[in-house]
Amino acid sequence: MLLIIEALLLISAALGQDHRAAIEGMIYPLDMALDSVDDQYRNCTEKILHLVQTVYLKEELSNPQSTFAKAWNYGVHHAKQPEDNLTKNHSIAMYVYTDNKVYNDFNKDVSAGKQTYKNNTFKWYSLHFLLTEAIQILKKTQNKCYSTYRGTKVEFDKDVLNKEVRFGSFASSSLDRSVAQGFGKISCFEIYTCEGAGLSKYSSYPGEKEVLIPPYETFKVTDVKTKAALGQDHRAVIEGMIYPLDMALDSVDDQYKGCTEKMLHLVQTVYLREELSNPQSSFAIAWKDGIHHAKQPEDNLTKNHSIAIYVYTDNRVYNDFNKDVSAGKQTYKDSTFKCYPDEREVLIPPYETFKVTDVKTKDQEALVGATLIHGARTPKCYKYQLHSCPRNYKPVCGTDGVTYANECMLCFTNMKNDVNTLIAKKGDC
Repeated sequence: MLLIIEALLLISAALGQDHRAAIEGMIYPLDMALDSVDDQYRNCTEKILHLVQTVYLKEELSNPQSTFAKAWNYGVHHAKQPEDNLTKNHSIAMYVYTDNKVYNDFNKDVSAGKQTYKNNTFKWYSLHFLLTEAIQILKKTQNKCYSTYRGTKVEFDKDVLNKEVRFGSFASSSLDRSVAQGFGKISCFEIYTCEGAGLSKYSSYPGEKEVLIPPYETFKVTDVKTKAALGQDHRAVIEGMIYPLDMALDSVDDQYKGCTEKMLHLVQTVYLREELSNPQSSFAIAWKDGIHHAKQPEDNLTKNHSIAIYVYTDNRVYNDFNKDVSAGKQTYKDSTFKCYPDEREVLIPPYETFKVTDVKTKDQEALVGATLIHGARTPKCYKYQLHSCPRNYKPVCGTDGVTYANECMLCFTNMKNDVNTLIAKKGDC
């Protein structure tokens, strides 16, 4: 029976290198993976088990110096004692897979090894069978579906809405979104899997809360979202957070209408002093740096306005501040909000409402939301070709891209709707 499982696919308009030796600039297909080794061993479990025990495993362990033999031997001594009607070999197989020593080569061969599997030259008969059977046995007691997350470091084809797809290899996912993001933030999947099994009890990394999805599970893609094209700025893109795009009713969206003077007085006499009272706090350090480096105010702004803008764009408090702004309505109301003096200083205020009129990806040379400052916090230095900035504007790319980010943000603030469209193209420095 074909299981059509909904999966939410979120893709960032960016390139990267995957743990599976991704090629720079390559867009990977997301399809039915027809060349994958997807055997479910229906009606032949006993036969294959016998071959694994008497032929395959012995052959695959015959070279004690091979990576698989070393990983298996390590698993023999470290794998958990089997429960749930599993055998010792099942437990070892799950330990070996999650221990990563053979992960790359194994999944690469599984994803494209149908022909070698058929002609008896496949290198992984034992591990493939034992993992598949372990998942199937665990599902007998884990009689439920899971909502999981999977992060990758490659870009996938985005023309997959409402199509049926398979991962085509054993796909590791996690019940914890933050764990999944640690494995990659270029293409991130929200998955509803009914064939995947939780491996935490047998994993070499139980804290990852892994749910392993078999190559044969079929999904229906119910949504495709491009973070950058939906207005996530450079920091959100790099962090890879999956944010809902809604009216953000829990955000701190005060426009200070009718109370500007009152709030200004509180900021000057109470709030700012309190929030700078710990000189070792990130905010206090950032504010002190801003005092010495912020630009002289113009445009009817005060020195504190200029410092606040500098602090916000300097990134040190950006993540914590925006996290609290996005969900801090209650703390704001009960006077426990941490960042009152900065709340007005964000580039796009949290109370502004937008109508999404178009969604564009990198291949369409997306506007600033997509590639404006991609790479601002990546370890690699990037150079960007900018269009429609002033002719004498030459962004400087620092070793981590931060200098570029700040300079281009200044250019961005001077843009006039769609008259001065800013498009950035990435290249190595």
